Amino acid sequence: MNLGFASIASAIADRLGTHASIAVDMNDPADTCGRGGTIYVAYAAEENPRGDTDPSVCDTSRRIDMNVYVVHSRDNGLTWSTPIRVPEDDTMALVEKDCDEDNGSAPCGRHSPFQFFPWIAVDGQGRVGVMMYDTTPTPEQDRCNVFSTTYRIQFAHSLDGGVNWNTGLTVSGQNSKTFVEDDPTWNRWVVFLGDYGGMTATKDTASARGVFHPVWTDLRDWDGLFLQVTPRDAYTAAVEVSEPVFSMGDYDRDGDVDMDDYKAFGVCVSPATPVVLEPECEILDFDRDNVIGKNDMALFELCRTGKTVVASGGSDPAALNALVDWTTSVLSAGERAEQADAMRAAAPAFDAVDAAASAFADAIDPQ
Repeated sequence: MNLGFASIASAIADRLGTHASIAVDMNDPADTCGRGGTIYVAYAAEENPRGDTDPSVCDTSRRIDMNVYVVHSRDNGLTWSTPIRVPEDDTMALVEKDCDEDNGSAPCGRHSPFQFFPWIAVDGQGRVGVMMYDTTPTPEQDRCNVFSTTYRIQFAHSLDGGVNWNTGLTVSGQNSKTFVEDDPTWNRWVVFLGDYGGMTATKDTASARGVFHPVWTDLRDWDGLFLQVTPRDAYTAAVEVSEPVFSMGDYDRDGDVDMDDYKAFGVCVSPATPVVLEPECEILDFDRDNVIGKNDMALFELCRTGKTVVASGGSDPAALNALVDWTTSVLSAGERAEQADAMRAAAPAFDAVDAAASAFADAIDPQ
């Protein structure tokens, strides 16, 4: 199965390869409201909107960047999601010239901090974590070779199956520099960091918290004077993530599954032919067939909690009325009756905040 990404072009750096990392959510795939069995792949990709056919030509308008992306599959690798970029700093720094033209230094242009060497893991609750090397914006980045700069280790995590990411956590504590202080050209002496990092996560499903353990090559103890005695150390850290995972059906990501989420069917319904779903809509694909349709509307009841954890502002009557009209046009009378009966049967177990479900059931199936 071709995941759709290729090796990174030599115009950037031939050692920042697209070594992909893979992880699997080991929770029960039979849980309709969870994401057990989902396969995740993280990889680095070069961003170069202008093309880079001749890196030897100094083009200060050239934009070069490298980012980390995550794709996932919920059907055992048969189909894959749209790649989601893990957001990080994309501030551009101008590299005006090559200091060492004979040694293949970086091409001219605007370079963003690079994210590379990603590693992905999933904890026992289904939280997805990604570690990555990140070239920190520093004054050195405006010098001759943007690759001969400092780096740090960043961590990002997702609570909704890799669609949205919480970022900005630096786990390395200190930066590492990769250049020799007494070499004015810098790019002649670039420290070899290896080809990848690594990370694992706790698998204790009984615990409410998850702990990720990234490991990376660290140069904080190197004085930058002599390449021959570079102390490449292996460092690790414990990164705790305690926020609860958003279950399937929680379209508005407020911690509950109620009629505010049911309204999203009016936005996300898709053709009967399987398609690559919009990332925000995948949370309603309960049967994992890449179609948002009648079966998902019925399965929604299995995950509906009706209990507000974070206040969502209640259900907008106008929006619910529009949903009634849409449901009436999509479902037959018999299907509307089945949907309404399921909602009425579940209603007593829910808080008053989900009373809209009973009103909706009466609207699509008057009695």
